[in-house]
Amino acid sequence: MLSKLQWPQGGRVIGIALAIVISLGYWLVNSLALSFAKADLLPPLLAAWTANVVFAGIGVSFFLRART
Repeated sequence: MLSKLQWPQGGRVIGIALAIVISLGYWLVNSLALSFAKADLLPPLLAAWTANVVFAGIGVSFFLRART
């Protein structure tokens, strides 16, 4: 999927846009998990690590699917 995003022209712009989307996604997941902790729906320790675990899983998934 990511190999389709590497075009000769505009590749830098796509990389920056992808970084912004990933950052906003991380912030959203983290904020949602912390809100669940404040509402006593999720233990605080789990809420603090939720975004890290989710995005580490996504990263490992992309790493394992990468063509070598």
